[in-house]
Amino acid sequence: MIDINQIPNDFLDKAKKEGILVPVKLDVITYKIDNKIVGMAGIKKLGSTALFKCAYVLKEHRGKGIYDYLFKKRMIIAEDLGYKKMRAFCTKMSVNTLKRYGFNIKKTYKNGITQMTYENI
Repeated sequence: MIDINQIPNDFLDKAKKEGILVPVKLDVITYKIDNKIVGMAGIKKLGSTALFKCAYVLKEHRGKGIYDYLFKKRMIIAEDLGYKKMRAFCTKMSVNTLKRYGFNIKKTYKNGITQMTYENI
């Protein structure tokens, strides 16, 4: 994992233009092709909960399983760190993927962001 501030600004700008809320402080995992970041996914500790946010894959690399790979990797990291609860904030593009992994919709906001939760107790 790396700090989000190590991600190139042009990549973050593209994410922001598509409605991704990019925080100032966040640890992220990345996916690279030819040593260039084409996808990222953030994970943050929120008490006893792992918070998943800020997942993004460049448009030209979507449909190749990159988001799914990043999501699975975040789940493994959270479980390895002992988290039993996970919360995710996502756009409508990601809702079905999160449902496949056992997340449930908690709330959908006016800006289109959906909050989803997962518990493995």
